[in-house]
Amino acid sequence: MSTPEAPRTPIATRFAILAAASCAVICVLVAGRRNSSSLLVTLFVLWVFAPFAVLALLVKASRSWARGKQALLQRMSLVVCAASVGVYAVVAFVAEVSKPAFWFLVTPMASLCVIVVAYLVRLRPGIQPSGARG
Repeated sequence: MSTPEAPRTPIATRFAILAAASCAVICVLVAGRRNSSSLLVTLFVLWVFAPFAVLALLVKASRSWARGKQALLQRMSLVVCAASVGVYAVVAFVAEVSKPAFWFLVTPMASLCVIVVAYLVRLRPGIQPSGARG
């Protein structure tokens, strides 16, 4: 007897997270090109990459979730990716921002807050019964 396969996350969501993470890292490198501290730039890259890593882990973990929760996670992932990359691109390429580091510190924190709140409120998988106890 075969079990039905869990719904798979569309490849577009995974690609969007990877593309957004890549764009975000490029924006950090462009904005920090004049910084002489390689360590500081590396720490910014890791910090900016963190929300995308969390999203990727959630997408991977969501394989066993209900379809509605998977769809919500996919929509939230696309919104977080688009908003983050939009902020980073404006700071790195468009606006002459006097303190660009602020945006590269605050945006990942805001993204992580959105992800955590969404997980705690709407996405957390329900507790599955472990079996009947007699």
